[in-house]
This record gives sequence, C-alpha cells and structure tokens, in this order.
Amino acid sequence: MSVELLTFVFNSIFIRVLLIGDDIWFIASDIAKALGYKDPHKAITRHCKYAKSLIYIDGMFHTVQENQELMALDPKTKLIPDLDVYKLTTKSTFESAEPFEKWIAYTVIPKIPNRNHKASTILPDNIVTYDGVQFLRYEEEYEVRKGKIDTLAFYTKRDSGESGMSVKSLANGCGVAHTSLLAFLEEKNIDFFLEGVGKKDNSAAELLINKTKMGVDKPADFYLIKTPAIHVVLDIYCERVFRYYAYESRYKKTKARELYIAYTKHGIRDSMQAKTQYDPQWAMFHNKSTLETIDEKFKTKITELELKLVEKDTQLIEKDTQLVQKDKTITELTQENKILKFKPQKESAYLKMLHAMVGGEREVYIDGPRPGRIDIVTDKMMLEVKNAKDFREAYGQLLEYCHEAKDITELADKICGLFLFGNMTETEIEHFKAIAKEKEFQLFTFQDIKDHITEADLDTLNQSL
Repeated sequence: MSVELLTFVFNSIFIRVLLIGDDIWFIASDIAKALGYKDPHKAITRHCKYAKSLIYIDGMFHTVQENQELMALDPKTKLIPDLDVYKLTTKSTFESAEPFEKWIAYTVIPKIPNRNHKASTILPDNIVTYDGVQFLRYEEEYEVRKGKIDTLAFYTKRDSGESGMSVKSLANGCGVAHTSLLAFLEEKNIDFFLEGVGKKDNSAAELLINKTKMGVDKPADFYLIKTPAIHVVLDIYCERVFRYYAYESRYKKTKARELYIAYTKHGIRDSMQAKTQYDPQWAMFHNKSTLETIDEKFKTKITELELKLVEKDTQLIEKDTQLVQKDKTITELTQENKILKFKPQKESAYLKMLHAMVGGEREVYIDGPRPGRIDIVTDKMMLEVKNAKDFREAYGQLLEYCHEAKDITELADKICGLFLFGNMTETEIEHFKAIAKEKEFQLFTFQDIKDHITEADLDTLNQSL
C-alpha cells in the first residue's frame, strides 16, 4: 500500500495530509488548531465520528516504519477523513472557519491527486520560464492586514530545488509596503544578508569573493530570478528579511513573526518546495552544466571576481549620489519624528485611523424619529467615535442608533460600539467600562498612538495634519 505525506499551509499553520492508497486522511490536531479550538483533543473526540489512530488504519503502521518521512509521526496520531474536517468546520465559531472550508475544498482537495504523479505531469500553468530556466510557481491568498487580502507567490527552480519569493510577496508576508521593502533592500549590504545565514561548504573562491564584497552590494546569489518583469529573492535571504521585521525592526511586524516561525520550523526551503510541489527527481534531467567539476566552478568564480573589481569603479562614482541621498533621508527622518510625536485632537483624525484599521462603511444613515448617521459600520459592528469629554452625548446618541437599528434588517444583529479618544484617567475609564457592561455595548479607549502605530496609520495621520 502506498503512503505519502503532503504539507499545506493555511494562515501560517501547517496542515498535514496522508495519502494512504486512494484514501485521504488529515492530521486531526492540525485541523482543530487551524479552526481555533482551544482544546483540540476534546474537539476531535466530541465532533469526529470517523477519527482513527495512525496505527489502526488497515495495519498501515508497518508501512510507515519503512518510510523515512513518516517515522516521526506518533503511532497514536489521530487521523480524520474529509467528512470529519467539514464537521469540525461547521462546529467552529472561529472567524476563519468559512475561509478554511473553502480553502480545503478549492485549494487542497483539487491539488492532492497531482501530488502522486511525477514532476513531468505537473500542469503547465504551474510552470513559468525566465531566461530559459523553468521554475515551479505557487500562489496563495494572504491577509496582509485586517480586511485587505493580497497574495504570496513562491518559486522553486525546477532543476535544483532552490526556492524564493517575489519581492512583492515578501513585502506582503512581512506586513510592510512594497516601496518600503525596496528601500530596505537597497539600504542593506552583504554584511547584513550573510549574518546568521549559515551557508555551508563554501569554496575558497566563494569566500574570497564574499570578503571582497563586504560592506557593498548584495550576495552574488541574492536573486533567484532577476528580470525586468520580476525579482525573486532566494529563500535563505527571505528568511533573513523575515527575521529582521519579526524581531529587529523598530516597528516589529506580527505577520513577519508568524511566517518566520512557521517556515523555519520545517526549514524555509522545504516549506517553499512543498508549496510549489517540487520533485527532486527532476534534477537528473538538468543540463550538463550542473555537473561542472570543482575546477570549472573555481574558474567561474574567478571570472566573477574580476567582474566585481571592474564594477568597483562604478560603485565609487555612485557613492557621491548616496551622500546626497543621505541628506534627503535625514530630512525624511525629521518629518517622521514629527509625526511620531504628533497626537491628534480632532475627531476626524481618529475616525480616519479607526476606519483604516477595521474597514467597513462610513457615515451610515439610521432612520427614525431622530435620524442621523453612525460613524462606521463593519460586518459585525456599528461604531461611534467621540472625545471622552463628550461621553454623555456620545452615549445617548449610540443608544438611540442601536435602538433604531433593531428595526433595520441589515443592522439588527450588529454589535454596538463606542470608541473614545482624548484625555482619560484610569477612574474614568473604569466608569465608562462599567456603563458599557451594564448597557451591553462594546467600549474601546484609545491608547498612546506611539505604542500602536503602523505604517498605514502614519499615512492616515499625515493626511489629517
């Protein structure tokens, strides 16, 4: 009986699938975690009618012991079929349950049959060619920030297994703007990108080249693909960029930390190869250039080094341009410092910032004896934004809107919320919270903007100046 382990990723959580003959089994704990169950074991026991332990599925465990990839699995690992997957989905109250169900149905299940075929049978639209070299490409939707969906695109060189992400996708994964990442990549040099990369078995020529490049330029293999149409960063340098934005940046990014943990857990190259369905057997069909002798490689590196020395004159000329750019950067940092110290006073500024964070529709008309417009309406909430000093007015207005909304079909089930800004003491905040709890509406109080600011918030605040 054939057995194969496949790995997919949903919102930075690895979903493992076992193909046992013609049957599809999911690792139950992976599904429960992705659906937000606090106690996966309890959820599986309560909702999964067809769950079985790995060791009891048709005596398959003997086959698992002979498969190096599967030996790490616990014999007691619970497996569930797709029927139980959908049962867990329907019982989950997690907001990502519906997107997860669609992802299983339209992304995972359709791709599973293709994984059992050799690489030669991969569909043509999964393969792209740049400069005569074939790459496997995989693209998935990704929530860049709340309410904004974009994509992550992964590439694997078909003949060698080297992988990477497009610069745009790397920016999405790190939770930063595309232009910000481009500026960051331009700023950093080889010292930064080789820090902690841990590339092994460098030849003497490679070490010599790297030494001459210290402090300038990028590693020679920084881009897996570099054409006028697309730039794809090699996986090991993607990992370095994720690590920076996750733990070293002034504004640390939660998205970058989530993906860094998920990818490095299984190895970033292995994770990208799994996504693009890379088959190592294709390496044997590569052209003879992959069989170069050590001597030939050394000659190639020496030629590359000579070219780098010629380029150094050009770099010296560019240095004057960089000094001019440095003055410009100082001016920009001065402006950024002003923004960081800025604390808005107008309701419109906070309204713009809150709308940028939660999305939804602004100025929604509420009919009734005293009609008016509530500030923001999202999929689940109606929000009014007011200065804390006007709490009594805001409180009365909110209660009126919520009362009238009960008779409006599209608003009847929404939660009412009040967002307060301005100066508030701890005693006042506790007082406001007690009222909100008694009257059953959500209360949000604004904290110091410097503790929560993001690049998107900076843009919003800058526009309101």
